[in-house]
Formats: sequence, structure tokens, C-alpha cells
Amino acid sequence: MKKLMAATIAIALIFGGTSPAQAGTTISGTGSSYVNNLIQSCKDGKVSATYVASGSGAGKSQFASGAVDFGATDAPYLPTDIKPDFPFGYIPLAGGPVAIVYNVNGVNNLKLTNKIISDIYLGKITKWNSKAIADINKGAKLPNAKINPVYRGDSSGTSANFTSYLSSTVGSGWVKDSTSFMLANKVVGLAGVKSVGLATVVKNTPGSIGYLDLGDALAQGLKYAHLKNEDGQFIKPTTLNAGVFISAQKAESNGLVKFDYKKKVKGAYNLSLVSYAIVRLDKTAKSADTKTFFNYLVNSCVPANGTRLGYSTISNEVKAFARKTISLIGTK
Repeated sequence: MKKLMAATIAIALIFGGTSPAQAGTTISGTGSSYVNNLIQSCKDGKVSATYVASGSGAGKSQFASGAVDFGATDAPYLPTDIKPDFPFGYIPLAGGPVAIVYNVNGVNNLKLTNKIISDIYLGKITKWNSKAIADINKGAKLPNAKINPVYRGDSSGTSANFTSYLSSTVGSGWVKDSTSFMLANKVVGLAGVKSVGLATVVKNTPGSIGYLDLGDALAQGLKYAHLKNEDGQFIKPTTLNAGVFISAQKAESNGLVKFDYKKKVKGAYNLSLVSYAIVRLDKTAKSADTKTFFNYLVNSCVPANGTRLGYSTISNEVKAFARKTISLIGTK
């Protein structure tokens, strides 16, 4: 497969196959907290969406049961998930960084490594002025204070990407693709439900650290760390830096991006993900509305709002898979 090339986030969609949607109609969706800000900002099309940020795990489950018209997830169906018994496909919507947020008074420029983050969540590093942290943060006034790790307490695609990153780059102690962070990994700390819940716990807990989409980190005014990449650089989580990493990855035949977290890419923020909509490909009463909504979302709303809300670009190769999926809605 070809390497992904960084490009605009707009996705050109193919029309046809179902009749036009009527103005004022609504479709329902649920799932990824990561992509919630994006979907909530897209309300002005001919078809609107009622979307609940329930977490990627709940989104996949509710979509599989037929309870909603579409799901959204930051991780595809895993072997242990209950999958839909009807034809479905993935529409890549946007990418972005998973920011390592923290609440440490007086520390404004924090550097971290994957090993340090792993040791914090596994309870091996417990103080902010520990040697491992101090050695890479020369001059920082690190307090002799307890570290309070915060993780997602619900089934989360952000957790799945976070654990896959740690499993790939650190290894020992981490279960890959784990949406249930607490149950699958022997972690310490506090739980926050959904992205907003995790952000709230971090914001209200001195000495805390967590992992969060950049949009919610910015909205909550949280500080975030520079993370050392595989090229040896400490990189800030920005839409541009995440896009550099995402563009160096490969796409599978179903449009899912296969991440190599150990890939050395200059200027890249390796802890990044891509969010997907999951849509029905069989013909239903909402097929036309679903196609119209995602046409509006990716052609008009995402280009206008994605970067501002903290999302990265996706590539021409991935856009081609998105076009194919949308063209198949209502045809199977």
C-alpha cells in the first residue's frame, strides 16, 4: 500500500444510489468522545444529527444493535466485540493527537517519554520530582508531590489507541487495543467518564496527569506535555505534528489506518489517532439521510471547523476509501 500523503481534511463524496434526503430530517448517532466536538459543530446541513458522546465502545455496541443510524469510534471492531449482523463500513472523518495533560502548579513546559508515562500509570513512578522526570526537565521546578494518574473509566477508543501506543513502544505491562483501560491493564489512579469527565478530574485534581483529545484539552485550558518521539525529539501535540505522523502511516483495504507507533518520523507526534464513522451499507429508511449528512459533514463542515477544533488532516488515499464507503450506503 502507498504511504499516506498529508492533505486537506475535506473528503469529496460520491452521490447516487439513494433518493435525496428531505430538509429538516434527523439521524441519530453515538460513540466516540474524541470526535464529539466535531459532530456537534456540524448542525447546519439539510440533515442534522442527534449525537451522544457515549464512548467508542458504547458507540460500536449501540450501532451493532441497530439502536442508532451511525456509530463513531476511534478504534475498529475488535475480535472480542459483538459486530453488526448487517453490512457496514468505516468512514474516516479526522485525525488528531492524544495529548498528555497535567495539573502541576508552576510547571509549564513538561517533557515526558513513553516509558515514564507507562511507569506512572503502572505505579512505578509516584512523585513529580522523581529522577526519571527530573533528568529530562532540567531547570523545571518539579514538586515533591504525588502523581495522580487519571484514565478513562468507560469503554474508550482513546484508551484503545493509548494502550496500543504503550504496548507497541514500551511492551511489558500493556494489553494492546484495550478499550477498557482499568480492567485490561493493572493501572493505578482515578477514573473519569468520557473525555469531558477525564478533563474535569485532571482540572480539579492537583498533581494529576491524563490522556485526552487536543480539542477538550484546549477547551478546558489544560496544560499538555511534549512527548518524545521515536526520532528522539520532544514534540508538542498539535494538529500539524499529528498530521505529520498520520501521513506516514499505511491504509488498509477497508480504509482503516494501520499505525506503526515505532516509526521514526522527524517532527511527528506519534501518539495520534484517526476517528471513523460506522455506517450501514444496506438499504434502510435513513440511507439517503445518512449519505446526505456525511456529505455535508466531510465536504463542508469538517474543512471549515476541523483545525480550529483540534483535528488533523487525512490523506488522499484515505479519502478515496471514504468516498467508496459513502457511495455504498444503501446499496447492499
